[in-house]
Amino acid sequence: MEKTPGVEYATSVIGFSMLSGVTNTYSGFFFVTLKPWHERKKPEEKYEAIMASLNRELRQLPQGIAFAFSPPAIPGIGTAGGVTFILEDRVGKDIKFLWENTQKFLAAAQKRPELSRVTTTFVPTVPQIFVKVDRDKVLKQGVDISEVYRVLQAFMGGYFVNYFNRFGRQWQVYVQAEGEYRAAAEQLGQFYVRNKNGDSVPLSALTSLEQRSGRSSPCATTSTAPSRSNAVTGPGYSSTQE
Repeated sequence: MEKTPGVEYATSVIGFSMLSGVTNTYSGFFFVTLKPWHERKKPEEKYEAIMASLNRELRQLPQGIAFAFSPPAIPGIGTAGGVTFILEDRVGKDIKFLWENTQKFLAAAQKRPELSRVTTTFVPTVPQIFVKVDRDKVLKQGVDISEVYRVLQAFMGGYFVNYFNRFGRQWQVYVQAEGEYRAAAEQLGQFYVRNKNGDSVPLSALTSLEQRSGRSSPCATTSTAPSRSNAVTGPGYSSTQE
């Protein structure tokens, strides 16, 4: 990226999707800083040429989906330039149905002269690990099942405790295991819950792990778990045009 003519440097942010606004393990983005305007005199160093060059290179990455996009026209209003589309599944079908119709929508949108590039942050096959709680084992061990889910949330994710005020600001308190102790799902065995007799029972004795695939984190715009697409207006068009 930094070898691209006109680019001065790039700053990376790993583990966060800027377009969808969610934290995850499979997203990242770069802030690309261009050289000063007076230094970019060659045609390949102009803004449009740099964007086109970056997108040509990023499309060749086989391991994922990557593309360059412009910042919002007004800083703080939105996360990217252009327009955003929200496609909802109001029938209530599965992820495959939403993905197929998202692809149809993208194909139709790409044919519109008003749009020069349309992309989506929706991914239907994100690798996931499903933790299945064996309710029969929980009952036999005399453990409160709500405690099992609470411990899972607290140590493998995060559990909110309360607020407190200090230095003129309000702070949140969360309980969470250190990163090195929750880096793998197989580490569940080091966390325990107490049964009705006060004995400690490892979570690994009450749960099993399953490899699954599912959708990427849904955008929180509506309650229908839609897909989000972003588009850049074509030359000679404005987002205010009908």
